[in-house]
Amino acid sequence: MVGSAETALRLHPCPEELVRVLGTNVQTLSRDGLDAIPEISRYAHLKAAFDGACASSGTDFVDAFLNGKALLEVYTCFPVVPMAFLLASGLAATSADISNLLADHEITVTGGMNLAGAPWNNPVLNALIAMHEQLKTGPRCLGCVHGNGGLGYKQGVAILGKAAPQ
Repeated sequence: MVGSAETALRLHPCPEELVRVLGTNVQTLSRDGLDAIPEISRYAHLKAAFDGACASSGTDFVDAFLNGKALLEVYTCFPVVPMAFLLASGLAATSADISNLLADHEITVTGGMNLAGAPWNNPVLNALIAMHEQLKTGPRCLGCVHGNGGLGYKQGVAILGKAAPQ
């Protein structure tokens, strides 16, 4: 359930088990489809979504993730998208760094999507639920969920945190 801090505390007697939405950002290009691929594939809107979510959450997610304090769920239906996320977010500096990063860090808490695809809200909802459960019961305190819409014209990022609401 997503709600205010006051409502969450009234409904849940254990505030240490609550997970907060710390920051979100969605960026949408003006068009989608094959004609928009040159603009989509620059992934400037993905970088803006990630940077915006990090800024609104007040976290350095890259540092937290690389130091084992955070979980990540990257949209994985199209292989180019997780690669773009790793580069746009700064988790990997170059494409050559991606394989080293993946050798040491999981980029999904759900196991990823199959290539059959699904409406944007389905994998994101599933990822938010899985991230909530892992944050609630595990040792990590931050999570990042990424969503991709259409052929990539829409990019969304949410940063979640394990902490009692203020």
